[in-house]
Amino acid sequence: MNLSEIQELQSLHEYPSVSILLPTYRHSPEDLQQNPVRVKNLVRQMTDRLNNEVSQEEAAPLLQRMQELTHDIDFSHPGDGLALFVNKNFARVMYLPFQVPERVVINNHFATRDLLVAHARTPRYWTLVLSERMTRLFQGQDGKLMEVTSGGFPLPLEIPGVVTESGGNFGVEQSALRNEDDRHYFQRVDKHFGDVAGQDSLPLAVVGIERDLAVFKEVTKHGDQIHATIQGRHRETTAAALVDLVWPAMAEALKAKQQDVLQRLDSAIGADRFAAGVERIWKLAQEGRINTLVVEEDFRYPARLSNSGERIIATDGATGPNGMDDAVEEIIETVLDKKGQVAFVAQGSLKEHGSIAAVRRY
Repeated sequence: MNLSEIQELQSLHEYPSVSILLPTYRHSPEDLQQNPVRVKNLVRQMTDRLNNEVSQEEAAPLLQRMQELTHDIDFSHPGDGLALFVNKNFARVMYLPFQVPERVVINNHFATRDLLVAHARTPRYWTLVLSERMTRLFQGQDGKLMEVTSGGFPLPLEIPGVVTESGGNFGVEQSALRNEDDRHYFQRVDKHFGDVAGQDSLPLAVVGIERDLAVFKEVTKHGDQIHATIQGRHRETTAAALVDLVWPAMAEALKAKQQDVLQRLDSAIGADRFAAGVERIWKLAQEGRINTLVVEEDFRYPARLSNSGERIIATDGATGPNGMDDAVEEIIETVLDKKGQVAFVAQGSLKEHGSIAAVRRY
């Protein structure tokens, strides 16, 4: 799951739109057996609600799409969460690298808030396993990798527009043809990666033999994202084994990214574009004035709106009708909705700023 996929979901508005979200478990065979049962129960709950809320004619195409979607779920390799989205013209399942609250939502839009906030809170990176025959893409979170099976990945060589045989040429001419074929193929790999990654300018690890790595680095438009290069043939290597190769370098890259964010905050102070504190940042977020929001990991702030709706007031968690379980999540969602960026840093990094700070646009 990436930001562009969430934004695609947010762009779809049609009633009824059904969202089913649930945490999934994978630590034992018993866990794996329970996941399809829990999905089946939630689909039954969805069916009952649809039959009560819309006509049979309106419900039928959604029920059919949901049945087809659940049939294709790979329960043998779940992530930490699962999300299913269906309306009359759209159906998608997402395997999530984080857990989400279990619920069924029927509305005129899909329920993306949990995905958006968890996406922002999750330190992530990309891993491309290059091969002249098949390239695989993985999204990483901490010490885990999940293979991406959308956007054309895994991407085979046998695709339109790419010559795969040299037609009997030999020697230097054959070598030149192969080089050109490799360039075409890895340019296509790079384009597909860019389409999937979208605005997620995350650290990237590239894995492959020396020749493939060299060609990819020559043609890629994402060279500034590459933080690790690992040589070897790993087209068939499992995600669990790849993590041992990739994670040490990615951990350092993510740590360096946090330091870069803190330096940007320091620069913003000198340029008079700095803001800190939940109440101040809440107001700036509503005005669309935040370029980069920086939050300490696990920082939460229960609050309620003032009677005027212009301020937020801290609470002890008993939030009432104008309350928010966590104003930080509301701020994150608002900043991302207004095309700002969100970054998380280690606890204590923003102690003097109330655990939350921002670089203002103006």
